[in-house]
Amino acid sequence: RQALESLPTPSTLSLGQTNRPPHFNTIKRQRETMDDGTGGDGAHPPNGGGHQQPQQHAVNEREGQPDDDGGGVMIGPPPPPPPLPQQQQQAPPLQQAIVVPLEGDATSIDNIVVPVVAVAVDNSAQTMAAEVEVAPMEIEPPSEAALQIWNEVDLGLKKNSTVVWQKAVDSLEAARRHIQTPQARAFLTKCMMPIVSILLEQKAFSIGHHEKECVEKSVKCALMIVKEDLEMAVQSGDVTKTCETMDGLKHVFDKKKVFYKGQSRGGWSNSSPSGNPEFRSNLITIFRRIKGYQILASYLNGRVGTPQFPDFDCIHVVLTAVQETIELPSSSNKQNNQNMDPAAKATVAAERAQKAQAIELDARRVSEAVMKHLLTVDEDTLKKSTDAIKTMNYDLQRIYERLAVSNPRAIFDYFAHARELVLKLITSQSLPLKLSGWGYLEDIIEYSKENRPPPRAYDVIGAGLGFINGRYEFEKKRRMEEGWVKNLQDISYQRVVPKLEEGAPAGAPLADGQQQQASGEGKILTLFRCTMRSQHKWWFISEADLDQPGTDKDIDYYQHKSKPNEEAKPSPSGWATCRSGIDPPPTLRPVGFQVPEGEEYNTLEHNLAKWAIENGVIELVLGDSIHREIVARSTALIKFLASMCDRDDELEVVATTPAVPPSETSGTTGEPSPMQTEKIPNQYCLKASHLLLAWKMCMNKADAAVSAEIYHLLVSILPSLPEDLAIPLIHAIHESLAQTSDKGNHNFYEVSEFCCAIANISEGDNKNNNDKCTPISMKTQVREEILSLQWAILTH
Repeated sequence: RQALESLPTPSTLSLGQTNRPPHFNTIKRQRETMDDGTGGDGAHPPNGGGHQQPQQHAVNEREGQPDDDGGGVMIGPPPPPPPLPQQQQQAPPLQQAIVVPLEGDATSIDNIVVPVVAVAVDNSAQTMAAEVEVAPMEIEPPSEAALQIWNEVDLGLKKNSTVVWQKAVDSLEAARRHIQTPQARAFLTKCMMPIVSILLEQKAFSIGHHEKECVEKSVKCALMIVKEDLEMAVQSGDVTKTCETMDGLKHVFDKKKVFYKGQSRGGWSNSSPSGNPEFRSNLITIFRRIKGYQILASYLNGRVGTPQFPDFDCIHVVLTAVQETIELPSSSNKQNNQNMDPAAKATVAAERAQKAQAIELDARRVSEAVMKHLLTVDEDTLKKSTDAIKTMNYDLQRIYERLAVSNPRAIFDYFAHARELVLKLITSQSLPLKLSGWGYLEDIIEYSKENRPPPRAYDVIGAGLGFINGRYEFEKKRRMEEGWVKNLQDISYQRVVPKLEEGAPAGAPLADGQQQQASGEGKILTLFRCTMRSQHKWWFISEADLDQPGTDKDIDYYQHKSKPNEEAKPSPSGWATCRSGIDPPPTLRPVGFQVPEGEEYNTLEHNLAKWAIENGVIELVLGDSIHREIVARSTALIKFLASMCDRDDELEVVATTPAVPPSETSGTTGEPSPMQTEKIPNQYCLKASHLLLAWKMCMNKADAAVSAEIYHLLVSILPSLPEDLAIPLIHAIHESLAQTSDKGNHNFYEVSEFCCAIANISEGDNKNNNDKCTPISMKTQVREEILSLQWAILTH
């Protein structure tokens, strides 16, 4: 107690004060005359003259302790107190640092030093850790030592764009301690970003251990400064207040920095890593564990739609880091758990689930704030930032794709935002923005097609080998409990051949089909995809070997040599008979979608079609502001909506047992699920009114280029149109031949141009398109109507 009372109070104790003989001050003053603030080698930018050797004895100016040669001690303006008696030399300083482990896993990758005020001192470390509490530090002005080192670093950056290794660490740590003072704020705003940028441009393999340690300490300190600065901005409640150090994340999390990525060392070992990417990964994890993403999300949400929202380049780097925090399921975790007892497994599983839930919540908070802001940005900003917005959208998509591995509904949330953004772009007044919106829409259509859920089952029909025919259900081990598919690249179907129906007379002869059925009783048949030695992927109907499925030990009955566009799912036709099979080969009919019950009409494709119809997107294309480029880009959407006309089958009613006994009027033991009975198949698709509107624009539009695009559009979708759409369109065109336009002109020219568009489709125009529009590829009745129209042109 006497020792503590004899020490100076916090208001008078400077960073440079220590209990040392007065002659040290003379040494320092002599050395100050030779140091202009830039002397001493340090870190240089890549173009600042190359790497120089660092100081061998770095001065710990923050602590105010001399280095090995006895010099370089910083002093503060107040005179040092007299030395303490020998028995009091062990008294601890008033301000200490306690190492606080980060929240999260027990195996923390790092610790953070949190300054605290010592209210009680005990020789026992355990007692001190229990009695000392973390308390907010009082705001006190920076010492002369801190001001001096800030000036020296600032001067070095101004003169030579360099920073001394240890001074980078000390200046940032001092700024963090005094982060609420104007002097520290000015230093951080002016110097923190250049310091971090210069340090991260150093090559990790070409600097020494001490220098590398300085880089890591400085960058880690900068990350903590950003987190605390964000926290102060959020706690202030003033949404007009910006976090001046926010751009620090753009440097700290940038994977392209030389210190992380490194460069090739040349020679035969070009593939050897030379950077330090693990350090960046640790920083990303640290930021999550100290609630950095949670604070960042609050900061972003408060500034959505305002000029204070961070720039898009910084957001891109942050989203990349957020993506890397989301851990994907690992097979190694399952293997590590095999040796655990059930209770330990359950505990570990619960901890991992809790951690994954926290990570998902942080990722969603940050992503949703960014998505909200993108929907509020004005057109001028959109035009200036088209590429940046495109990059951020792909970042968001990758985040939600990772989330969808464990929660498949997550990807639906992202595409709901993507469709809103597309609608904002295609309804803008700027043609470049409209075209970029249609470009996004093409990507959404393609993604929705590629990620269409596989069928829930396949009905195999017409195989010469009787027991092959029947329904093959999606394998249970390849789907989640809710009904979602685990991996779209790994699908297969199984069928257990049932026994013959009971009731047949004993010893009665069996028909051929029954004999085949009896020979297959109990067999487990598999419809699966196998990668051949040629790397082609073929589909088989086989009796798979239990120990080594997909090998020569399987008994193959039928196979399909799939083309690249047929590899994802089994083809309905084109099957061939294998050695163990009997002609003819079967045909396959898909049944439903492998999704949870009630989600059959709620896939990405269904949501996209519903969005397009409800928002009148086709009417936007063919409205008064029609433009040739927009018509050309709308072809993908119109073809997609045409394909949705016959996408759905009637749902098979699944009876659900009611909670109360069935009534006498119902006479059933269950009722259809409401989620099924309320769904209407093929509800959102291309309508006849859309096609008639397109033809109307052909007759009324004076721009021949626009009309030519519409002709090509209509002709290109004809093969995919169902008859109830294609025939009314051709009838309307036929009838317009006898009509006159609003200007009194006949429509002969327009009708003949449409017929020419059909006739002029050549192989060269369609060599990269599977939907070749030729009369042969069309349905019979549609082909007859087209021939009738062409004859009317010839005889007009």
